[in-house]
Amino acid sequence: MKWKYLLHSLLLLTIYLCEPALSFSQVATPIILKQSKRTSAEKQSHIIRKYEATVHYDYESLILRQDGTYKRCITDCTTDLYSEGNWTIKHHILTLNSKFQNDNLPVILTDTTTGEYIHDIPVAIIQTLQGQDKTPEVLLNDSVRCIPGGGAYYSEAPRKIVLVKVIYQYGVSSPTIPIPENTTKIALKVLTEARLDNYVIMQHVQYRMKGQRLIPIKTNQ
Repeated sequence: MKWKYLLHSLLLLTIYLCEPALSFSQVATPIILKQSKRTSAEKQSHIIRKYEATVHYDYESLILRQDGTYKRCITDCTTDLYSEGNWTIKHHILTLNSKFQNDNLPVILTDTTTGEYIHDIPVAIIQTLQGQDKTPEVLLNDSVRCIPGGGAYYSEAPRKIVLVKVIYQYGVSSPTIPIPENTTKIALKVLTEARLDNYVIMQHVQYRMKGQRLIPIKTNQ
């Protein structure tokens, strides 16, 4: 039966890895945006500025709210991505920092008896405040990646699990969580209602404000 399990794992990983999606470098590189008119509803929602751009089949928008928060959306034929967080303006430079980053996603260990486990993966399908989420990976012992929602490992399963870390496709991740001794089953809960499988990290992403345009400032990230 072991060879059947390995074949199943390989098939799941092949499907998972071949899903079409923008790479992080593509997503994290902004394009020139032009300010557009706000609708009455947007003004009532305290949106103070709106910027948009279309390049070939890609559409990007950025809204800035009065409370200092933003929402950036990137859409093409197959992908619909977004980022939310805080914005600041200083010396005509707009800076974006997303709410969720690498290592700051709030995740806790929870009751293992209520978790759903697939095959012999000792980590239950991830729970969020909205229910199950089969999309994230879990990094075990800083080296072995698995997909609890797909019941598959990327490599050989570890004999003992001492550390876990939840990772989403576009970079959002939890801190590394230590696992108590003699633990055989692990259940994790992400403490947010936000959808994260298409959430993109913005870390000190900057634009130069020139008239009605936002011109991206290149960084070494």
